[in-house]
Amino acid sequence: MSRQYAGIFAAAKCADLTFHDLRHEGISRLYERTTLESAVIRKMVGHLSERAHQRYMNLRASSFADRLW
Repeated sequence: MSRQYAGIFAAAKCADLTFHDLRHEGISRLYERTTLESAVIRKMVGHLSERAHQRYMNLRASSFADRLW
């Protein structure tokens, strides 16, 4: 699958873009635009450890802070 995406990205002249970049963007948007619980998102994306998932959790905190003010 990664090779297929690499070909698409190269044709679109963004060869430095990777499938992982898209995955990261998708997970970030789940946190920013939904009210799903962290445990649900973690299961959806397949993170086995809490540590792997921690980098996304601060996105939810910043959206809560925006709502306070």
